[in-house]
Amino acid sequence: GYVTLKKPGRAIITVSTEETDYYSAGKVKITVNVKPQSVILKAASGKKKQAQLRWSKSNGASGYEIQYSTDSKLKKGVKKIVINNAGTTKRTLSKLKRHKKYYVRIRAYKTVNSGGKSTKLYSGWRKKAVRVK
Repeated sequence: GYVTLKKPGRAIITVSTEETDYYSAGKVKITVNVKPQSVILKAASGKKKQAQLRWSKSNGASGYEIQYSTDSKLKKGVKKIVINNAGTTKRTLSKLKRHKKYYVRIRAYKTVNSGGKSTKLYSGWRKKAVRVK
């Protein structure tokens, strides 16, 4: 058989065999994680000490994570914003330095519960550069 997942999340598939004259019974569990759809960063425009971001909604996501920095590799001085509302599709970054280029990336996440623990499944990052006025 097969399993069709239409939304992001986690599926546990159990395959078992019955005991026969030649084989003993066996059981295997396989966990499949379906990541949310990647978002499309539609716009990143700079204003005075601000940057405005707009992105597409990710179907089945629980929220979004945004990271931004003046470092093009987003390794140093990275600031992070977590948006817990999946319906949000825009955000203004404020208190930025004037006349600087900022690199922004965004990804969607889906929160799943498994074995009493809450885990986040992440989509891939989408990145853009924006110059602040």
